[in-house]
Amino acid sequence: MTIDKGRGPGAPEAATAMGVTASDAAPRSSSAPSRMTMFARGARFVRRAPFAVGVTAVLWGIGAATGSLTAGPGRRLVDAAGAGADALAAGHWWAPITSAAFCTGLSTYLVAALVLLTAGTAVERRIGTLRTTAAFVVSQAVGVGLAAAVIGAGAAVGDHWLGHMAAVRMVGPWAGLVGLLTVGAAALAPVGRRRWRLVIFVALITAVLYVGNQASMWALFGGVAGLGIGIVLVSRRRRHVPARSVAEKRVLVALLVAASAAGPLATLLTGVRLGPLAVLDFLMLPSAAEIDDPASLCSVAGSPGAGCGVTNTSFLVDGIGPVLQSLLPALLLLVLADGLRRGRRSAYLATVVVNIGVALLGLALSGRQVADLLSDSPIRQVPAAEVWVTRFAPVLLPLLVVVVVVRQRRLFTIRAPWQVYRQWSLAAGATALLLAGGYVGLGLIVRNQFRPAPTIGMLFADLPARFAPVGYLGYRRLHFLPVGTAAQKLYVWTGPAFWCVVLVLTVAVFWRARSAPETPYRGEVSEILREYGSNGIGYMALWQGNRYVFTPERDTVVAYRVIAGVAVTTGAPIGPDPRGAFDAFVQHCADYGWTPCWFSVPEDFAMLAERLGYGSLVVASDTPIDLASMSFTGKRWQDIRTARNRAKKDGVTTVWSTFPDLPAGLRDQIRTIDRDWLATKRLPEMGFTLGGLAELDDPEVRCLLALGADGRVLAVTSWLPSYRGGRTVGWTLDFMRRGPGAFPGVMEYLIATALSTFRDEGAESASLSGVPLACPPGPAQAPGSAEPVGTVGAVGPVGTVGTQPHATVARIMETMAGVLEPAYGFRSLLAFKSKFGPRLEPLYLCYATAASLPVVANAVLRAYVPHMTPAQTAGVLRLVARSKAPVDG
Repeated sequence: MTIDKGRGPGAPEAATAMGVTASDAAPRSSSAPSRMTMFARGARFVRRAPFAVGVTAVLWGIGAATGSLTAGPGRRLVDAAGAGADALAAGHWWAPITSAAFCTGLSTYLVAALVLLTAGTAVERRIGTLRTTAAFVVSQAVGVGLAAAVIGAGAAVGDHWLGHMAAVRMVGPWAGLVGLLTVGAAALAPVGRRRWRLVIFVALITAVLYVGNQASMWALFGGVAGLGIGIVLVSRRRRHVPARSVAEKRVLVALLVAASAAGPLATLLTGVRLGPLAVLDFLMLPSAAEIDDPASLCSVAGSPGAGCGVTNTSFLVDGIGPVLQSLLPALLLLVLADGLRRGRRSAYLATVVVNIGVALLGLALSGRQVADLLSDSPIRQVPAAEVWVTRFAPVLLPLLVVVVVVRQRRLFTIRAPWQVYRQWSLAAGATALLLAGGYVGLGLIVRNQFRPAPTIGMLFADLPARFAPVGYLGYRRLHFLPVGTAAQKLYVWTGPAFWCVVLVLTVAVFWRARSAPETPYRGEVSEILREYGSNGIGYMALWQGNRYVFTPERDTVVAYRVIAGVAVTTGAPIGPDPRGAFDAFVQHCADYGWTPCWFSVPEDFAMLAERLGYGSLVVASDTPIDLASMSFTGKRWQDIRTARNRAKKDGVTTVWSTFPDLPAGLRDQIRTIDRDWLATKRLPEMGFTLGGLAELDDPEVRCLLALGADGRVLAVTSWLPSYRGGRTVGWTLDFMRRGPGAFPGVMEYLIATALSTFRDEGAESASLSGVPLACPPGPAQAPGSAEPVGTVGAVGPVGTVGTQPHATVARIMETMAGVLEPAYGFRSLLAFKSKFGPRLEPLYLCYATAASLPVVANAVLRAYVPHMTPAQTAGVLRLVARSKAPVDG
């Protein structure tokens, strides 16, 4: 233990802790920015997205002026401005553009405005107003023109479906809007770009096959046009485009399964079923509306023609219960698709079973559908192709899904612990028994509310029908129906209640992250760290709570922790093979169904991640100190000199040691300072990359204490070692606390003393450590780029990005920083550390797709504050509200 003499008394000062309340490290300005008026915010929005706002205003203005807002334009307007194969054949060359000036009704006007003001705004902010305008106009013109050409060609060869559309003129900006979406996808990083294009085009093709109207054709070809426009208009440097990962292949299979359910749902939402596969909605979406005369289904045993004596059967068709039960097959497949996306083995097995069941059901029911089709068309001759699709598609398409899923079965290897499946089985079984018993028992109690009154045997025999979709009732005979209110509720809600529970349980199984086995390799990680070194936070890889992934050669390691299904790394890989570590970590996350997140990585690794298709954004600032040029002279160091003079005057001494080697009395004082500080705070201590007492108690971590003239501990700091080649080459600040008897400036004094010591010892480097959720001022750049990609404010906002549409991404991280800033004061901490003249180097968060950012942000927040109680959350929100309140005068 080394004692440095430095004199001075200790005046009281509030305790502080790096990572607990950084705001105490420097005084915060007493004036808060006044709240922006709604008018000013609206004006700023218009300035940032003039195209999106302008087109929305023009669209609604023309609609209002022509009386088209509620029911669309009149026949004469459609004939003059509408587009289609017939219009272009008649020489209306302007029709593709003028058709975008109208919508078909209020709901479509609202949808168009929503797309323009959200996606359109994001694209415009990313690629600029002129390019956005060009993309919209060209996508609309080319998309409508291509659709008209295809429809006209189909009509010419006698295709019934396309021929029906050839003579129809319609309006709508759908080709232009979808074109904007695909142009916007071109601005994403390679992985996100590929995934969003896949989602967009699967949705468009599904809409054409099921809905099959001219609007869906326009949207599809508008997307095709936007695909080409994005390549031309959206400039970016050439980057390596990675091969499809396991996660992307899972998404592709999941989209196929989801499309088989989303197509029938689209016909339900739009009320249009013109596509060649629309006949499948009877199978995937058996609606109660298919029961033309529900009362006719009823037959009394022994007297089939007598009926049930029920005149009002609307309860079979109307209400939430029948609708939920009608949606059951589609909802089940959507849930299974999400499980496939997560790589769950149980989702794979269930998908195979469900689709085989659907195929068998299609085989049993398609004959009746063909008969209904022929009977509904006594005048016209039904095309043979339509008959064949109706007869065989209900069998072949589910089997096609089975074939694809089985061929890709190696993608779905993630199994939850067997206890999870046991809990699911017990819960689902108990729910089924409870509801079945309730139906039979309560049915007997209210049996007089049925016609005819059922026996217990009849109630038992009716149980399977209660759990089947309502539309399937059209294929069987019923023996009784309810007439009383209680009996009707019991009759229509037994099945929906069961399936809602099953769907919730299944979602919970898929969302439950699989736990990787603990990896007690701290000693091996320590050896790699000592040999190859790392940046300032490298030593934090040894802290409790980290797990590890090694490269096959075991010379490079990634430390991470799993939170809410997201694997968040503790800095960059440690070792000589960062690329190999990148691949090993991403594959490890895919094996367990986690979302990978590289957190607090330096610029060189962020550049590597971007080359491999990841996006990046600035989330912190590292603060390395140039020890060789540090002099404590000049105006910038005035506060530091004042603190050193005060310490000398008050007789303050400094003590170097490690926490385990300190005398018991000093250790107890540090614990008391820490405990008293926490007792005065309504908010929990932060963790993750911010150390506490547990991380202080380490023989490799140096502590510097300030002792008053009476021997009391005034303040304490801890310093983490940095290694290279088996020796210590630098130190990083971690833990800071100051006691109630500390004089103002004691932390500046301790840090200046430590830096002087490191310089005298010949250390190569020192760092005041990273400051999370705060960025250096000035223009921010993409990793390795000389071009600013955003601007951060005076000790500024986080969320500056390298390759993604920065407005949306920055807003996510800004929100998280804004929530924590009033409570933890990261920007104030960065301002405090700036007194020592560090270099402000950005640290990055790297992520696979922009769509994963919300869950990634949630995981990072929970990593820093894992034990926040509801009361403490309310405290944070009160601080946020108080910090944003307007200042009077």
